[in-house]
Amino acid sequence: MENRRCWLFGATRRRTLRCNGPGLALLALAAELARSGLHQAIEGGDRGSVRTVWTHFTASQLRRRHMNDHQGLSRRHVLGMAIAAGGFALASPARSVFAQALNRTPGEILGPFYPVLRSVEKTADLTTVPGKPGRAAGQVIYVMGRVLNVQGQPVKGARVELWQANTHGRYVHPSDANPAPLDPNFEGFAIQDADAEGRYRFKTIKPGAYPVNANWMRPPHLHFEVTGKLNRVITQMYFPGESLNDKDLLLQNIRANKDGLIAKVLPPTSDVEPDSRLVVWDIVLDKG
Repeated sequence: MENRRCWLFGATRRRTLRCNGPGLALLALAAELARSGLHQAIEGGDRGSVRTVWTHFTASQLRRRHMNDHQGLSRRHVLGMAIAAGGFALASPARSVFAQALNRTPGEILGPFYPVLRSVEKTADLTTVPGKPGRAAGQVIYVMGRVLNVQGQPVKGARVELWQANTHGRYVHPSDANPAPLDPNFEGFAIQDADAEGRYRFKTIKPGAYPVNANWMRPPHLHFEVTGKLNRVITQMYFPGESLNDKDLLLQNIRANKDGLIAKVLPPTSDVEPDSRLVVWDIVLDKG
């Protein structure tokens, strides 16, 4: 029997299956089942590093070991093919293959303006500065969501740090040379711990866009560092419908789960300011 091969190319950026010979639909199914576990195995690290791996398997060997005929496969056989195709070990098949329903949040760079001067007090309200009577200028938003693992389980007590530019697009940072004005009532940093259900909630203002150079304007975004018990992610959250999103070099460089960085904006509820907005965004860690 002719020995035909299928090649599985996997990466955080791209995955394709190239095959020839019979039984391709079954092999493609096995590769699809392997994808979530393979993604976890190859991506490694919590900074969203991109590493390309490839593995190959022999179609004739898989058919001999996992198929009685070309008409049907048992669930056990399909799982066996998935393991062979993905090249990873399953500690728990149900957890690693069938239950991995969420894509983890992509990592992004820390950025040049991580706060160096900030209050050590944990707070969830960025619209005021302790000891000052004023309120930060700009559109009030309530940023909220949950910290979860890829299985959808809450990450209890995850530390959530947020920092951002003010409504004019300037950071409270000595290295920010943007000529836009500072806001005396806005420091742009807050930190809190997620509750038992993984929930977090900040009150802040929508940041402004700002220039990186003559050819690049960064869209409004929030920076996050989230630390769970096992994993940490440094990332950025973006607002939907912003024209600058499509031109942003950092956002457009994301190849896996780019949509996972875009929040949902909803009308205010009765318990918040009527002109505010709710910004809903879940953060997904690998294991939590």
